[in-house]
Amino acid sequence: MVEGIIPREASDRLTIFQAQFDELWRKFQTYSGGEELFGLSITEYPDLHRIKYVSALAFVMSIIFVNLNLALI
Repeated sequence: MVEGIIPREASDRLTIFQAQFDELWRKFQTYSGGEELFGLSITEYPDLHRIKYVSALAFVMSIIFVNLNLALI
């Protein structure tokens, strides 16, 4: 977390991070599919799953925050 930035900047940064993370997630799914296809044990990345969960929650919270600010203006 970065302190001292305005909410809009935080939302923009989160959107950029989400796009980059989505690309990483697609690669993870592709590689996991390859491991399954060739009968290998699927490599688990618990941190990747945790980041996906937390970033999804942060994204929803930022949307709510921005919408509330727009409604109050």
